[in-house]
Amino acid sequence: MINPKLKRGDRVVILHMDDDISPIPMGTAGTVTGHSVVFGDDQYSVRWDNGSNLSIISSVDIWDFEDNVNQKKKKINEITSSSSGGKYRVPIVLAAQGWEVEQMGAFTIPVSKYMNADLAYDSYDRKMERTKKQISREESFERKKSKMAKKMFSQNDGDGNPINGYSPEGATEPGTPKQIKKGANLPKSKYKEVIKNYPEEEKLMKKKRMVEDEIDKFKNLISNPEVFKHFNIPFLRRYLIAVRDSGIVNMFESSPFLYLGRERIEHEFKYKRIPDEDKFEDVLNMADQSQAEMINGVIKYLEATNKEPDLNNINRYLQRFANTVVQKYMLLF
Repeated sequence: MINPKLKRGDRVVILHMDDDISPIPMGTAGTVTGHSVVFGDDQYSVRWDNGSNLSIISSVDIWDFEDNVNQKKKKINEITSSSSGGKYRVPIVLAAQGWEVEQMGAFTIPVSKYMNADLAYDSYDRKMERTKKQISREESFERKKSKMAKKMFSQNDGDGNPINGYSPEGATEPGTPKQIKKGANLPKSKYKEVIKNYPEEEKLMKKKRMVEDEIDKFKNLISNPEVFKHFNIPFLRRYLIAVRDSGIVNMFESSPFLYLGRERIEHEFKYKRIPDEDKFEDVLNMADQSQAEMINGVIKYLEATNKEPDLNNINRYLQRFANTVVQKYMLLF
């Protein structure tokens, strides 16, 4: 079913978004956070998994429930997975295989007479590229490491460093007993000690995340430059602050208030409880100018992009730009 009715908390997948500014990619899933009716069209606020908060509108967008989309994908995979031109075949189910006792033991047949992995690999073609002296030295070192590993099992901590001091790669940790170093004949560690000041390191990571968040916030803020170019953002910001202070709506669902105008808003709240009458009066006093600023901004954008400024285009881009203005407002707070 295309464009089913949604409610808060529903999981939805966008199949098509008619937006020239920054559309949500097809197949993106999200969670419905609110619903409103604008000019007879259902408009749903959605928190998308890719971080966007663009709303979907029944007259221009196409969506479906996430479960329905996943079910369709499953059916398609089942039908086409047999590589038989799209015809369905019953999957082959293999019977349980019996194993003999002797088949369940460890594989112990050596593949090479050398313990050293490089020497074993070099011996596969029966043409050794090393001299006998080099082979003897490498095998002797490998036997020492193997003997040491059998005596002292090596276990690593969360950072990958050996806990007990022995490393098969040939490195020793500070504090390794001298007799172990001497017995294993291992070289000194070439790696620097891992930072142990965890509180300070955690503080630095928090600062790094804060800087990264500010960078992401700035990138989102400077995206869609058409909003700052064609719209009176300072006034629209003051108007949205008034809407917020009035408490009449959740700010995630406030975009329609930018273009509804005083008469529509006044009629909408005629029989509803208003948290702050004085602040609501400020909203009503600014609503008509907000509507005019939004319409003028849309017309400027349409003319700048060589699009026809007819009623359909104005209504469509009015809703899109209203959502974008609200997003920029939220980034400024």
